[in-house]
Amino acid sequence: MLILIYITAAALISSCLTYGLSRRDINGFRDVPNHRSLHAHTVPRSGGIGIAATLFLVFGVVFFLQGLSGWDYIPLIAGFGLTVFVSLVDDWQGLSQSYRLLVHGIAGASVIYYFGQHGLFDDIQGLLAWFYPVSVMLLVVWSINLFNFMDGMDGFASGMAVIGFFTLGILGVARGEMVFAIVCYVIAAASAGFLVWNFPPARIFMGDTGSTLFGYLMAVISLYGIVGLLFPWWVPLVIFAPFWVDATVTLAKRMLAGKPIWQAHREHYYQRLVLAGYSHKTVVLWEYLLMILGAASVVINQKYLPEIGGFIPIIWLVIYIALILCLEWRLGQARSRLS
Repeated sequence: MLILIYITAAALISSCLTYGLSRRDINGFRDVPNHRSLHAHTVPRSGGIGIAATLFLVFGVVFFLQGLSGWDYIPLIAGFGLTVFVSLVDDWQGLSQSYRLLVHGIAGASVIYYFGQHGLFDDIQGLLAWFYPVSVMLLVVWSINLFNFMDGMDGFASGMAVIGFFTLGILGVARGEMVFAIVCYVIAAASAGFLVWNFPPARIFMGDTGSTLFGYLMAVISLYGIVGLLFPWWVPLVIFAPFWVDATVTLAKRMLAGKPIWQAHREHYYQRLVLAGYSHKTVVLWEYLLMILGAASVVINQKYLPEIGGFIPIIWLVIYIALILCLEWRLGQARSRLS
């Protein structure tokens, strides 16, 4: 019953704050269309403020009612706050990439410190003692920027957050880790409250404040679940695969073509589909379906068919390779018709 109260409160608070922010023209928090945009009109990009405020408030209540000590999670809370702060400043007046990456790196260091304090690196010797912390740092920084890269279409990032974190919550319940599940459900609910106003056609965007926050939380929650043996390492990869695959393949192609990978562009597959003539709503609904199928396969595997777990990521790897080849062919045809 208490879980339902947390979820309902997070969804309602987030939705109300998002609606209020969508009605206010806050100086600096406007997303003006440019040659890289998929939208045609100026849209407020202050939605991340409402999401962050909701999570701060509801997490505080959860910690109090569940009898948790906030001091135990100070490194993670610090990473949370730093990520929100630098993105808020960036949304307001802009920051250089170097400043943003520096703060993302500090947030990654806070995650390393937290998991180091909880024994993640205790049994690691030699070169691996350097490799694992560096890997965690890269994961956190990449996850933060991954969500940011993929937040370029109405309802996309917020819908992915709802599906992804809700699925991780289900896995937490299945393992009897109720606090982990509550945290995941609250994040999903806060995103759902925002999605009400962000679904195509969007009345408000989450900005970097929301997208980088979700990326940070994705990394932390995934690491926590893997380290706590709640699920195998590949589970978050399969659940969030529409993001991981699109961003990684697109940036790899840009690197091979000699293009700067941090420069804003419109070469992600979801962007190319919209530019090819598909509506935001059509593309985002197909992306939702793809993510729901991946999430469902993980839940079924972890709860009912754990013996076939190793085949799940292989199956989805084959599926995504086939999808990429099909999309390249289809988009090539569309480009030929337009030229």
